[in-house]
Amino acid sequence: MLAALGMGCGPAHMGLRPVPEKTAPLADRQRAFQDLRPVHSSRDESGSTGRRSLTWLELGDGTRVEDPQVLLTAVDPSSPTARYARSYGEVLAKARPWLGVGATVVGTGAGMMIYGLGAFASHDRYSNAGLLSFVVGAGVALLGLIPSVVGAAIANGASADKARTGAFASYQQSLEQRLDVDDTADGRTTDDEDVEGRSDVPSPPSRRD
Repeated sequence: MLAALGMGCGPAHMGLRPVPEKTAPLADRQRAFQDLRPVHSSRDESGSTGRRSLTWLELGDGTRVEDPQVLLTAVDPSSPTARYARSYGEVLAKARPWLGVGATVVGTGAGMMIYGLGAFASHDRYSNAGLLSFVVGAGVALLGLIPSVVGAAIANGASADKARTGAFASYQQSLEQRLDVDDTADGRTTDDEDVEGRSDVPSPPSRRD
C-alpha cells in the first residue's frame, strides 16, 4: 500500500537520457540503442489465469524501469509503448485522489493517537481526554485505510498491469523505430522470447489525436 501511495502521489516521473534524432549519425543511434535497450525483465505469473505480467525492465546502461511512463522520452508519441505508458498514467491518476484522501485521514488519526498517548502519560487532569483522543484517533486512522485500500487496488489492479506489461513488451520494437535501427545493432533483449509474439500481451490502446 505504501508503494502504491508513493507511486500515485509522488513527484512526476523522470525520463531517460536524450535520444538522438533519426537524422543523427548511425553510430550515435546505435550507442543510444545499446544504452536504452531492455536486457532483463521481471515476470510474475498469475496462478488463476496463467497470465504473465512484466513488472520491471533493466536497460543496457543499468537503469531499472518500474514505471513505463519513464519510457516516453525514448519512443515516438504514436508508438504502442507510448500509448500503453499514457494508459498506465491514466490509471494512476484515478488512484491518486483515493490515496491522497487515505493518507490525509490516516495522518490525522495518527496525530490524534500521538497526542492522546502524550496526554494520557502525563497523569494529570488531561489523562482522560488523552485516552479519548487516542481511541478516536485509532478509529479515524482505521477509516482512512478504506480509501487507501481502494486507491492501492486501482494502482495495482488489472488495468495498470495490462498497461505496464504492454509498454514493456513493446518497448524494444518502439525504441528501434524511434532510433531507426534494428536488432543488428549488437543484440536483442535476453527476454525477447518472453515478451514478443505472446498471446497474453494486450493490444495497444487506441491512438488518440
